[in-house]
Amino acid sequence: MSNHRRYIILSTAYVLAIYTTSGQMRDLSSLIRQFVGDALNVLMTVGLTLILAGILLVFRHALSRRHILPLLPILLGYGFGLWWLTIPEERFHLLQYGLLCVLCNKTLSDQFQGLPRHGLVILLVTLAGIGDELIQWLRPNRVGDVRDVLINFVAALLAQALIAIVNRGHKGEGRRSTPDERTTDC
Repeated sequence: MSNHRRYIILSTAYVLAIYTTSGQMRDLSSLIRQFVGDALNVLMTVGLTLILAGILLVFRHALSRRHILPLLPILLGYGFGLWWLTIPEERFHLLQYGLLCVLCNKTLSDQFQGLPRHGLVILLVTLAGIGDELIQWLRPNRVGDVRDVLINFVAALLAQALIAIVNRGHKGEGRRSTPDERTTDC
């Protein structure tokens, strides 16, 4: 089985897992809240920050100085998201749909490159988020929320921007650019 096909299966399974567990997430969150209390917010923030720092640490060798500056708006976006999202379950969307963004990016064929690829990945992740909210809207113990769709979109946007910068660093790794490439490279 090819890697492309594996990622299609993995992405589909991940979305199905999101959809099938949406009814239990509120109960799981309440259970965790019983054990850790109000520290859940802090734990979620620390966890997401450590994951983001780990990703940057793993790919630090691929990021040159010219790739560091574009990371700042992304990091500010994550920081704003963590500040704006006061409910831990909403913060979890940044991780949940960020991971889905990575899977969808790996799922797409190499025929999609550049801006169309990024846009398509963001669209796929946002559609998956809309599906999740529709399912929650239909469940008696859950409430679908347009705000969550927006959070999922922002999670996809931030994750895809991070992927684009890291991938760009990888493509530039191992070869030196010519002066012409340096002036035209965006």
